[in-house]
Amino acid sequence: MTSFKKGIMVFFFIFSIGRLWAQDDLGGNLLGINMADPVTENFPEERSSYRAILLPVEDVRISAKAAGILEKFFFEEGAYVKKGDIIAQLNTEDERAEMARAEAEVTVCQAELEKAQMEYKRIENLYKEEVISPKQYEETKYQLQMAQGKFKEATALLEGAKNRLESKMIRSPIEGIFFKKLRNVGESVERLEPVGRVVNASELQMVIYCDSKHFGQIHPKDKYFVELVDGPYAGEKVEATVIHVDPILDPASGTFRVKLVINSSSKVVAGLSAELVIPELERKVLSNSPTVIGLNAAKKNP
Repeated sequence: MTSFKKGIMVFFFIFSIGRLWAQDDLGGNLLGINMADPVTENFPEERSSYRAILLPVEDVRISAKAAGILEKFFFEEGAYVKKGDIIAQLNTEDERAEMARAEAEVTVCQAELEKAQMEYKRIENLYKEEVISPKQYEETKYQLQMAQGKFKEATALLEGAKNRLESKMIRSPIEGIFFKKLRNVGESVERLEPVGRVVNASELQMVIYCDSKHFGQIHPKDKYFVELVDGPYAGEKVEATVIHVDPILDPASGTFRVKLVINSSSKVVAGLSAELVIPELERKVLSNSPTVIGLNAAKKNP
């Protein structure tokens, strides 16, 4: 038994010496892992693609502020229009008659006002010379104020008549192309019912919904190349500029919206589909896999 105990003691002594030697030889790390140097893995480059239809940067459905019968169009489809141009109008017989009456009333009230002003100046001079009584002066002053009030009322009525006539006019709110008629002449239209479309296709807009893994990677004014998917020039790439990036993620879908604009040309027109490819950033992660531990175990600090 004594020899057996001595053998065990010798074994543990040698084992302890070996551990100390290994720890000293490997720079104090018993397993030979250099924990001061993080281990990284470089993953192969991955790419995500997003498709969307190129749309005009402005697409407006024009309508009237009042209901009525569509009387006529002043432009044909495909015509260039400026902001404020009258594209169409509804029936305006009643509004024009009302405006004519209001204009006539303004003319009468203006004449009465001018007459009252002249009379007031005459009476005022006589009053200063003490030729007339204060009562007569006050009466003339009152007549002037009445004429002024009637003129203001007539002017307001005329302005209202003009507004009602204007509500039957359908103007273009943008500069662009009168793209399409949505109603025919002679048809009844309701208030704010669209009767046509005006588009500004000088620039095209591409709206995509990116995965959350790209959040923070895309910024306004960034430039990308998008590839045309269809059309006669399918496969060609054109430059696009980011104009908007949602500042938050949509919690329901885990995506965020990105808007890009592309200059239109004979090759790039509204209605085409385009694809944007976004390369993922290189990912580096700390790895504790046995394989990496084994590789690190072979590395010794000087």
